[in-house]
Amino acid sequence: MKRNDKRGSILNLLMAVVLVGGLLLGAVGKLLVRTPAAGGESGQAAVTATVPPSTAAAINATPETTNPAEENIAAVRARLDLAQQLGLKESAVTIAGVQPADWPDTCLGVAAAAGTSCQQQTVHGYQVTLQAQGQTYDVHTNTYGSEVQIVPTQSPSP
Repeated sequence: MKRNDKRGSILNLLMAVVLVGGLLLGAVGKLLVRTPAAGGESGQAAVTATVPPSTAAAINATPETTNPAEENIAAVRARLDLAQQLGLKESAVTIAGVQPADWPDTCLGVAAAAGTSCQQQTVHGYQVTLQAQGQTYDVHTNTYGSEVQIVPTQSPSP
């Protein structure tokens, strides 16, 4: 009798596993929709999942960016550099514009400081316009912003 009890228990366990597995497959099957494959070949099907509208909206949403220039790493580094030079928080400096530029030398087209030499070679980068404390600043950078030159402001002529 003990052997039959074990077989009965194992058989009951297997039936429970098959039943649960069938329920899971049925639930997953309801989530999937089978459609004919593109090209109409027989024996093939494309499988697509049914996505709730709220999830679809979240997937298709684009991040809101108030200023696309803030995504440019060179512009962000120029803003940080100017903020540090002016002793301001980075948030106090606004990126007003970013334009690609090719600078004629390693000084990024800005007059070299005394004792500094510039190699004459084209450097790809950006001309970044920043605003802080009611003033506009012209900043030259290389492509990644690892080199930043703030263009000295011209004093008004008397």
